[in-house]
Amino acid sequence: MTYSMTNLARHFALAGFLGFVAGAGIACGSGDVGNNNSGECATKPEGASVAQDGECCWFSINCQPGSICNTTDEADFYDPNETANVCIRVICTADADCDQGETCSPEKLCRPPVCQSDTQCPAGQTCQSGSCNPAITTDQVASCEVVTRSTSVREGGKVSLAAVAKNTNGAVLPGIPFEWTSDNTGAVSISGTDAVGGTEQGSASVSAKPEGRADLTCARPVSITNFPNVAQGDVRVVVVADDSGAAVADAQVILMAGGANNANTTADGVATFTGVGAVDSVTVIKAGWQYFTVVQPGTNDIYIPLPRKTDATKAGGFRGVIDISATKKADIKLGLAGPAIPNNLLDFGLETLVGDFVPTEIDAPELGLEDTIDLPGGLVLGLSNKTFTSDQLRCQGVTPGTGELGCFLTQTPAGPSAGWALAGQLKLAQVTSIANELSGAIGGGGSDLPIGDILTAVLPLLRGLNHGILASVFTEEFAKVNKDGQAGDCTDPGLEGYDDKCRGDFAKYSRNDIAASASLNVLSKVSVPRLPDLPGLGRCAQGAVLLSGAALEGRGLVPLGLTAGIDTLADTETPDCVIAGVEKPFGENSETLNDGEMPLSMAPPHSGIEGSQLFLLAVALDPDNIAADTNGNFQLSALIKRVDTVGETVNMGGAFPKFPEATISKGAATVAFDAATISGATLTRTELQAGGNTWLVYAPATAANVALPDVAEGRAVLGAVNDGFVLSMGMDGTYADMWSFGSGKTLDRLPQTITSFVVQQCTDTAGHPCEVAQ
Repeated sequence: MTYSMTNLARHFALAGFLGFVAGAGIACGSGDVGNNNSGECATKPEGASVAQDGECCWFSINCQPGSICNTTDEADFYDPNETANVCIRVICTADADCDQGETCSPEKLCRPPVCQSDTQCPAGQTCQSGSCNPAITTDQVASCEVVTRSTSVREGGKVSLAAVAKNTNGAVLPGIPFEWTSDNTGAVSISGTDAVGGTEQGSASVSAKPEGRADLTCARPVSITNFPNVAQGDVRVVVVADDSGAAVADAQVILMAGGANNANTTADGVATFTGVGAVDSVTVIKAGWQYFTVVQPGTNDIYIPLPRKTDATKAGGFRGVIDISATKKADIKLGLAGPAIPNNLLDFGLETLVGDFVPTEIDAPELGLEDTIDLPGGLVLGLSNKTFTSDQLRCQGVTPGTGELGCFLTQTPAGPSAGWALAGQLKLAQVTSIANELSGAIGGGGSDLPIGDILTAVLPLLRGLNHGILASVFTEEFAKVNKDGQAGDCTDPGLEGYDDKCRGDFAKYSRNDIAASASLNVLSKVSVPRLPDLPGLGRCAQGAVLLSGAALEGRGLVPLGLTAGIDTLADTETPDCVIAGVEKPFGENSETLNDGEMPLSMAPPHSGIEGSQLFLLAVALDPDNIAADTNGNFQLSALIKRVDTVGETVNMGGAFPKFPEATISKGAATVAFDAATISGATLTRTELQAGGNTWLVYAPATAANVALPDVAEGRAVLGAVNDGFVLSMGMDGTYADMWSFGSGKTLDRLPQTITSFVVQQCTDTAGHPCEVAQ
């Protein structure tokens, strides 16, 4: 089953203005490119194929097949570093076809190699934005800030320390080494770039300076609290906020160990139990936070990153414009900006990438689009001289300048984070052929746009866009305010129609512009396994989304590339549970991919995130089952692969985890899993919500029958639920590692340990793969 990228776009029947990119991903595009060399031939050659590579030419027809005349007329292949008006080789089948210093890329074009790691550069040079350059020195640093979050450590345990350095323009400088200092070495000492727990209990303020810069101390020193090792026969529970790492005081801890044992956490977030036996479960209860249970933790030194309840009355983020001056000029201007994905991948959702929805007037009769619709705040777009997303609500008084596309709004938790953007310009001619389809999608229903369908359709088509990064940003949360024309108390989460009446106070969001400066020139064919079976439906998932990115210490995960694929193109084809191969995935000269391979175009690490751990996240799903309203069928299965570099071929390996099947029994207070569906996993998680409260119950995957502890608050949630979610997860490490204080593999270190996860929604419908029963 092989099909073109254009047909892939048609298959998904795009809705919303994101459909503007349909069909554009396969074209190189055209536009104005600067000319740094004005040389020309002394005599003008005439005729076809009369000039060899390196010889003078007037038109590309003068050159040999596979070569072009190096002029600005060849916008997609013009090389300003080569002599103008000479023939240069661009099409290739192997590296030997290319000039020295170039390789034959998956496009089958001669390109300079793109680095992703310092190991790919000569001695004395580092990889900066995809190119090897002399290492940046600390005398270029004008400011710096610590990005490690507050945390706790135990005796002998380690905490990785990270900071970012900036130049006078505020740009993050990669590869800057730091010297670290603790003000309480008895509690926390320093070993290289790690904070190490000492023998004394207490807190330390850990600060940083760029190496050799005694004159410059970085902002935002981090507080780290140390605890000596727990005594044998005792049980210690350390509770911290999962978003900030700060200690959670006065939380009730219920330890089931030969009976119920109760204690409240101290100001340091610790509850200690003396002389208790093996731990059956531990539950943490605190107002304003989610209820949290760990069944059979397998350790007597238990570390729990506790998630807060979402405060619906507050919101934070950053806003700005996207600089698209480095992209090729065309009619349609498109950008998508977002914050770093939080480290807790178990709560990952595609909706988090696009932010709040904002009413946006679309005046594009050229495409048959004239309407006011709610678009994600992260989406910015324009057509010719029109910009549809530069209204006052989004821009808050900012006027986008020449070469800028505005304005975007992100929704970001408080604390250190980062940002990213995909943006560029596309030719109108590439989308007019499907304008009627787009118009029907937007004007037909009047309902909310299906974000899952839109993103799944658009992701494979972004190759012609550029990438931008905001390597470090600190955000705050603010009280929400009324939407225009609305009234009501936005400090009251119980306000009727709250989401229709209240929004974030965008004026208080910090302005942080992003330059779309990096090409998606790291090209890879990624092999993904067979799509998983959908329980009870007699078929498998219909498609997959592939995301590549970088894990930024203390800030989250930043996407670098996105793509998607599906099993079948037409209803007449028979699904075989394998992603269909794509014709010409990287352009007209590229080779067709086999079934089971996905084309990935990503930016190299750039703009200050060089040296970060890279990852690939493959998510198998049904496009209809990742939007907000799935009629109880929300489900996705994911594989994660960590790499130092993304090569031209990558194999995700393994298999997508099976969708877990289970019965949540309210009467028996148990969760009974079908053991075969969680085989090979490390843990399971059951999520129950009722009355504004959430109960999370973690258990080892070896326990197919999970007894829910007799905790009043949790049982109240259980008694009121009609639906929920079950999840299983694989990791590099054991279930006990997940909960062992100081293991380095705890729940708040998921990007460093997780290998797979799968989510299945539960309902009270009899026979559902995950049934909530009385």
